[in-house]
Amino acid sequence: MERIDYEAVFERVIAGLPELVRQVEKQREEAAGLLAEVRSLPPERRRFAAKDPRFDNPLPVELLLDACADARRRAPAEAESFARLAEALAALHT
Repeated sequence: MERIDYEAVFERVIAGLPELVRQVEKQREEAAGLLAEVRSLPPERRRFAAKDPRFDNPLPVELLLDACADARRRAPAEAESFARLAEALAALHT
């Protein structure tokens, strides 16, 4: 039986981690910008944001759910709007 050299595999994975972290950080920054943009829209227009191709990323869903949780007591209608948009975006990724 041939022995597999896992050390080389782990070295490649570790070498690629910094770039992966940079990509995720960039996506999170973009998602935060999209969330700010959506929050500036009137609630009745937010649902149309789901059709924007910039939302073709699961991170805005996570941020919208966080915003929903933050708003649920102080602004229930806003929380509902965020939850509905998160649901619409999540449906695009299933």
